[in-house]
Amino acid sequence: MTQLFTSLYTPTKGMFDAQKRVEVASNNIANANTEGYSRQRVETISDRTYNIDIKGKIESGPNTSRVVRIRDAFVDSQIRKESGTLGEFESKAELLGHVETAFLEPSENGLNQAMSDMWNSWQELSKNPNDDSTKTVVTQTSENFVTTLNYTSSRLSDMKSNALTEMENSIYNVNKALSQIDTLNGEIYKAKIRNIEPNELTDQRDLLLDEISKDISVQIDLDKYGRATVKSGTTELVSSDPTKKVLSQISFVNYVEKVGTDYKVNISLAGDGVNNSKTLTISESDYNQKYSTYLKEGAVIETAKDFVGEASIKNFESNMVTGKIKGYQDSFELIQKYSDSLDNLANSIATKINDINPVEDGFTGNFFISETGGKITASSIRFNEEISGNPSKINADSTSDITKTGFGDGTKALEILALQNANVTIGESNNTTFNKFYNNLISSVGIEKQSADRMVSNEESLITQLETKRESVSGVSIDEEIANLVLFQNSYAANAKVMSTLVEMLDTLINRTGL
Repeated sequence: MTQLFTSLYTPTKGMFDAQKRVEVASNNIANANTEGYSRQRVETISDRTYNIDIKGKIESGPNTSRVVRIRDAFVDSQIRKESGTLGEFESKAELLGHVETAFLEPSENGLNQAMSDMWNSWQELSKNPNDDSTKTVVTQTSENFVTTLNYTSSRLSDMKSNALTEMENSIYNVNKALSQIDTLNGEIYKAKIRNIEPNELTDQRDLLLDEISKDISVQIDLDKYGRATVKSGTTELVSSDPTKKVLSQISFVNYVEKVGTDYKVNISLAGDGVNNSKTLTISESDYNQKYSTYLKEGAVIETAKDFVGEASIKNFESNMVTGKIKGYQDSFELIQKYSDSLDNLANSIATKINDINPVEDGFTGNFFISETGGKITASSIRFNEEISGNPSKINADSTSDITKTGFGDGTKALEILALQNANVTIGESNNTTFNKFYNNLISSVGIEKQSADRMVSNEESLITQLETKRESVSGVSIDEEIANLVLFQNSYAANAKVMSTLVEMLDTLINRTGL
């Protein structure tokens, strides 16, 4: 009799289990398109047994122990690792694509054509050294050469600014996500100690971890409560230990400016330069000895959350393994390199032509000048307005020995024309020509862009495979969930039938036997 009453618990638990499984399947279907959602599953164990008269024991039905989410930690870690590499080369490919358009090569508006037109105009002037219309053409091609240099330099400067802006935005987003992860750690712990599976909270945190892994390389460790410690290299950014206060954040150097004998260093703390920036004044000796290798424009640094000055700064470069931020930083440095090369080219051509001094006797100005009055660069180079307004001031002839060469020999024009194919030193490049130097510059941009594009293609293919594998594990299959619903419905009905049968048996036993 006692065993018959006890048997009622078994179908009751079966019905509860089936009902719970229906609820979980329904939740899976409802969240099939929710970003970051992991398929959930009910885990059950066989409940405690009870003795029967014959040898052996009978279990008393299922015990729904918990609802778990289905994840593959290894696949997650691989996706995050490869996402960092993809982010790095995506940002690099994007910016280098803009650099390619800045040079306008090959086209009629590029610097190659502008230089060719300028050399050709000097060749024509060498044939007609006293012809004013030919001199006018020289002024026009020289002005176009200058304008093209100014335009290209300006575009490169804009792209450096864009790279810095993108880098700062990414750093801000990473720090914001890290703060959210820290908050979720606390909520996950509270749920765990109450024996509640924080599946939705963990999904939210994993989604944030996926996002920041695109921006910066991170390592993730979980403690027994499921709280995450997030590190980048040796720098701890989030701690799983609630008693341990994380002191570091990722910051960004906006600019470094030399003022007198000091350096002014402006830092965007946590990437929030609008609301939270600090400017340090560092002596020249300290800057050169301690900070010059890493505290420079566009550098990513580690700073203390309680910022107090120089003591709050640490080098973060060794942690920059992959991620969008590294891609932006590498692109910034490449664009700076291209800009320096363009400056060297502009300075070398201008200096060589100025040294030949193709102007009339008594004219004290240079053919090419610097707008700033300092060193000629691609941005500062200008064509002398006095010559532009009066092309007759151009002198294509040698004035050093008129009796020997005669008037109208076009010697200076030929000397300038000879520069086109002359072996010269430009910056750190020796024994090169102007065209070769420039074409090598354009080629290097193309090679870097092509390499970045290839890496993007490779990583996209790899991540697609990994995400397909993740989807097969964690994704929701509507067909599978509907099939499960039918199964759980039948299970519920079967347990209800058992319950009905047991009730009938009890009715017979109690009401019809007279017990």
